[in-house]
Amino acid sequence: MQNKKNIDVVAFRSIRKASHLINKVVRKGGGFLDKVESRSTRIIVDRTGSADARGDISVDDLIYTHLPHTLPVHPTLPNLGQKPSITVFAFLDPKGFYGGIATLLCVSAALANKLGYDFRVAQTTGFSKNTDVLGFLASKGILVEEERFSTVDLSKRSISNYGYLPLHPDDILVVSAWWDAQIASQLPLKNKFIYLIQDFEPIFYNNSDEYVFADQTYYSNKFLPILNTEILYEFFKENDYTYIAENAVWFEPAPAPNVPNQVVSKAKKTTKTIFLYGRPNVHRNLFYNAVLAIDRALQDKRMQKFDWEIFSAGSGNVPDVKLHSGHTIKNKGKMDVDDYYSFALSVDIAVSPMLAPHPNYPTLEIASLGATVVTTKWRTKQNLDRYSPNIFMADASVDSMAENIITAALQTPSITKSNLAKTNIGNNWTEALDDPISKLATKISNNIK
Repeated sequence: MQNKKNIDVVAFRSIRKASHLINKVVRKGGGFLDKVESRSTRIIVDRTGSADARGDISVDDLIYTHLPHTLPVHPTLPNLGQKPSITVFAFLDPKGFYGGIATLLCVSAALANKLGYDFRVAQTTGFSKNTDVLGFLASKGILVEEERFSTVDLSKRSISNYGYLPLHPDDILVVSAWWDAQIASQLPLKNKFIYLIQDFEPIFYNNSDEYVFADQTYYSNKFLPILNTEILYEFFKENDYTYIAENAVWFEPAPAPNVPNQVVSKAKKTTKTIFLYGRPNVHRNLFYNAVLAIDRALQDKRMQKFDWEIFSAGSGNVPDVKLHSGHTIKNKGKMDVDDYYSFALSVDIAVSPMLAPHPNYPTLEIASLGATVVTTKWRTKQNLDRYSPNIFMADASVDSMAENIITAALQTPSITKSNLAKTNIGNNWTEALDDPISKLATKISNNIK
């Protein structure tokens, strides 16, 4: 077995060396050979602890091979005629903008408009030209002129191929991911960068290096914090993140879909729909607990007064799941925005666990459309009544989630409709961000002075 392992490593070294040599000659390969070389190096390090044949490795090779998204960005002088910009570190997905990325773009563009700055997206972990950022922002009521918008590709940087960012002295960086916050804190910036905190990122990882790296970004004083929801702000305040608690601006998001005929009459439906926000690769969404909870709920006699259809969505790598009740959870995969909202109108009950202090967007989106939603408590997030009485809070257990699914299913349509009138979930990003962005702009102005 050891000999086979050594042979494999030698093979990967050969692949890496060949790709490195060819890469020097052919630099127009669109980064493909860079990826081959990097991947080969990563496998060698994983199997031997070393990135080369000598049996030793530099600190930079060790760290950046395992955490390539933390590779530094190198500042350069501004381009001729370059104006001050809000420069947001992000990844633009050609399939569309969801959740955190959508919010990051809205917040950053709104800030650029408020300050009268250009708006620039520096793509740090992937690059795509096939995105309509301005069209997306316009659909949210945030208008940015084309001549004020630009992108820069920092995604192909490596230890031997630096990523360069032309910086105007008055540029203001906006980041959301912890690794981008780490990169921004290393840059010689005149102004503090903006840290859009959308969840408590350390819990995305086990007790690990990444947990520590993510957590440490909250203790710097090089940024101005803006937090996604008051509930999240309460978490940081109660857990003694003093700098954030004393300096943060927070906003309530506007994720509710602004679609015609939002509320569908469901009183006469004989077949009801359960929707599972199914992302097994995102651990805090508790996919396996949720599947077991749905399975248990549907075996309860109280649920047998209805016919049921069950769907999951959010990930393409989920098989259809046959339940003990005889039902099947059918996976719709990762839906585009329009298809998702169209489907969401038909949902009676959403199961959208979130073992984190932030209420996830599907919980708010589905509740805004007149369905009941089951999600999970965690630390400072014990109820979501401030958003909607139709959101049921379960403990993070199969039993509790199953019982809440049954309770949500048995709630009468008249009560659900009455609760909908008390729902407070916005669908207008301009209104949602107006006051928080004004407060943030004031902090930036005071910081510059």
